[in-house]
Amino acid sequence: MGKYEKPQRNDVNSTERSDILVFNCYLCHVSFLLTCYVCSTKIGEISDYIQVF
Repeated sequence: MGKYEKPQRNDVNSTERSDILVFNCYLCHVSFLLTCYVCSTKIGEISDYIQVF
């Protein structure tokens, strides 16, 4: 950020923004993990089907 960082006038607004950013990052992380988990279970099911045939 450095010199492009805006001066923080309202502490409340800045903390709210950081909380929202953290929450968004958390949501992205959780959805990514869920997607990976679902994909891995689907791949596991497909490999099980292949082993059956």
